[in-house]
Amino acid sequence: MIGGKAIFIVERPLQILTAIAIFEQCRFAGRPEVVVANCFNDAPAITHRLAKTFSHMFDFYSVPDYQSAIECCKNNQYDHVFLHWDIGFGTNLRLRSIQRRNRGVAFSIFEEGIGTYRDDIYPPFKKMLFKFLGLPVNNGGSSFSKEIYVYDPDEYRRKVTKPAPKVIQIVQPLSKLIVRYEHLFLQVFDPDRFVERYLKNLRGKVCIIYLSDWNFSFEQTSGVFSEASINILKLHPHNKSEITSDGSFMVAPNSLPAELLIISMARQFAEVRVFHCGSSAQRYIDIPNVTFFRQGDVTSVSACRRIENVHLDHGI
Repeated sequence: MIGGKAIFIVERPLQILTAIAIFEQCRFAGRPEVVVANCFNDAPAITHRLAKTFSHMFDFYSVPDYQSAIECCKNNQYDHVFLHWDIGFGTNLRLRSIQRRNRGVAFSIFEEGIGTYRDDIYPPFKKMLFKFLGLPVNNGGSSFSKEIYVYDPDEYRRKVTKPAPKVIQIVQPLSKLIVRYEHLFLQVFDPDRFVERYLKNLRGKVCIIYLSDWNFSFEQTSGVFSEASINILKLHPHNKSEITSDGSFMVAPNSLPAELLIISMARQFAEVRVFHCGSSAQRYIDIPNVTFFRQGDVTSVSACRRIENVHLDHGI
């Protein structure tokens, strides 16, 4: 059991889902707090809806930015602080500052996507300098962190330079969590009912989803969408641009988790093709009728164009 007062700091939708997965796995003596930094599209409104929908799990609070979330940890006596990131000089200073205010605090890191498994976040010289200074170059490597929660412990240990002292597996796959709470998650992240309003009557067709990275230009979707498919543009949640459909594609809410969108579409369409720029979503979705194509792979794009529309019996 995790006793005392606990807090999760999150700054994008995927981290909220992971916090819920950890909550369901661990036994908390009290109700943890989730501080949501206003770093992604519609964050304050989403936090308000989370507070109503998942009040049985957490106390949710919205703050203006990530630094404000850190200040919450400094100004309150927490026993456990859950973070998605413990890398870098600035982070080291923040964690040290929190610990000075509260000597007994324990820092836990949790998976934030593909970056958790990367050991090449910094260029070689900076990486060497950080190691010389005793600073971490991978998630979980900070001297302040006692443990890390990840979906694939073996891959984490294999890929990073300095694993956390304790590596804990998040047992419930993210896709299963989404299926269990799909209705509630859609209420929170899709209040305008994009999935239901636009797509519920389009079953049986091919759906193409383009997931952008932090930056987006229409040139990136060149040759991706098809006239014979339902086309959806999904911007990265940190991208707060407002883009409207030009008639050839629909625009999903920026803050709608890509994994939630893909799973919802997999229920409605015979085939879902997801084009992306290195999205972590591919790690968490393993459904027979969903295929991922990384942007720039011309061979894959050409091959998928030759696939005929097929109707599959599928499920999760």
